[in-house]
Amino acid sequence: MATHRLKNESGFTLLELILSLAIVAVIGALSVVSVRLAVSSQKAGGDKAEQYQRLRFIGEQLTEKIHSAHPFFLMGTDAPLFSRLNTDKIKGKRILAFDGEPDQVKFITTAGRLNDIDARTTEFHEVRFFKGKNPKTGETGVILVEKPLSFDTALQDTPESLEEATFITLAQNVDKLEFRYLKVKATKAASDQPGQKSVKYISEWVDTIKTEPIEFSGKSQQSLFKAQEGAEGRMSLPRAIEVSLKLENDSEDEEDEDESKALPKVVIPTHTGLVYERNLVPQAEQEG
Repeated sequence: MATHRLKNESGFTLLELILSLAIVAVIGALSVVSVRLAVSSQKAGGDKAEQYQRLRFIGEQLTEKIHSAHPFFLMGTDAPLFSRLNTDKIKGKRILAFDGEPDQVKFITTAGRLNDIDARTTEFHEVRFFKGKNPKTGETGVILVEKPLSFDTALQDTPESLEEATFITLAQNVDKLEFRYLKVKATKAASDQPGQKSVKYISEWVDTIKTEPIEFSGKSQQSLFKAQEGAEGRMSLPRAIEVSLKLENDSEDEEDEDESKALPKVVIPTHTGLVYERNLVPQAEQEG
């Protein structure tokens, strides 16, 4: 007797099997792509957070150091205090220990040292910020230098003057680090009242501040800051320092290529500048 097959026999045809496998493959591929996108997005977000955290940290260090800048004067000796000045020019004179350039700044501060955060007391020490190479580690980026204050080697760049210096790399892959300085000059101006003279203050942003030696009578410390012939206000700290900082953009995302990982331009006032910029014109001339 012949056996008849049921018409509703269960099972997959070859075409149905191929379609099922293709659908599973597509779903698997989409899942893998989704996971990779999630991982890359998380990594990119973490990298951005780290970069902005570094920017914030550098900004805090700059602000703290500049806020605590002190108008420290150094007496010229047989050893030059500045490599650009010869011994005869500075001997017996005083120099304001501040040197500002577009790509670096050096000054004396009382802010706490980054390499000695547990110190309970602060003391005068020299700091400098610049974009370049850390001679201790070979890293390049924003470098902070902290060194004990030395009357004979202040603000010098010789190997001997930097023997006790600590070099700290604040950030690598830096695209730009620039400084500008707000100078205020006091000049005599005509007064509305007959027989009297007034003082006019003129401010300007400059890229470089180089202090020059001056004679000092020793009668009063304040006389160092008063205007002298042809040198109004040259012996005082800048009123403020503008800092521009930008990190290199190493993102692989095309939409992120033009995004600037930069610290907004920050204008940091020097607290002592507000005090030591006063009375740049001698009192006798003001009352005239």
